Amino acid sequence: MGFLQMKVGKMFIVALCILGFAGVFFRFFGINFINSYLAPATSINMGLLFVNVFGSLLMGIVFVLKTKSVGASEWAWLIVSVGFLGAFTTFSSYALEVMKALLSKQYLLAVNSFFLHNILALLFCFVGYWLASKAIA
Repeated sequence: MGFLQMKVGKMFIVALCILGFAGVFFRFFGINFINSYLAPATSINMGLLFVNVFGSLLMGIVFVLKTKSVGASEWAWLIVSVGFLGAFTTFSSYALEVMKALLSKQYLLAVNSFFLHNILALLFCFVGYWLASKAIA
């Protein structure tokens, strides 16, 4: 059943908003915390990279919990994946970083950022999937 086909109740909306707020909160402070330690060492936004990679790891884990029927409902999946992780790992910020590097003719930075974000996020999504599959098996 797709999201638009579900009857959405008030509690679902409240939970979605709360977890969305939590995702934004952890994203903001996570990026700033990582960057406060690593920003001088590299021109790539390491806080953003960390959030996207870690969020992808979590998405892999949550996906296994949903698909292996560990008792997680469609509602829980949507609230966590769309609410928390959707707010936590917005790739639109990453796309903006790459575009800004391209516009400022920092091609190596743009290419490195593009490949690091995509390869590491996909890799860690698989790692999350693998870890959760092993834990459930």
